[in-house]
Amino acid sequence: MDPGDVATELKEDYLLISSWLIYYSERKRNIDIMRISTQDKRWMEVFELLHHMLGPKKRLLLELRRLEAEQPAARRTRGRPGWMVWVQRHWVEAYAKRYGDSDGECWISDGMVKNMWSEIVARCAILAGKRGLLAGRAS
Repeated sequence: MDPGDVATELKEDYLLISSWLIYYSERKRNIDIMRISTQDKRWMEVFELLHHMLGPKKRLLLELRRLEAEQPAARRTRGRPGWMVWVQRHWVEAYAKRYGDSDGECWISDGMVKNMWSEIVARCAILAGKRGLLAGRAS
């Protein structure tokens, strides 16, 4: 397999997993309305398991990331990745509210946001791979 093909496949997997992470709650709400495939049910099981495996800070990041995705396009921050600024701004308030820290002591850096998000996606990729959800995509 060509290294370029592998890189493309990994990027596609990353985007697929990120999409599931961000829109999981919406998809879960729609379960009763629509019929979902066996594969979608297996993805949902992965996210239920992942949620229980994440620590409180990563769960907070995932929650904020999902809330950011629900924002109207006009209110969303632009840039790459634009969601980070929104998450950082709201992290301070949410963290202070949950853990009683003063606003100044709970700032989260760009690097920390990127690292935590990458760790969440990587852990999800491992779980999905173990359940065969990413298998068969390889050529």
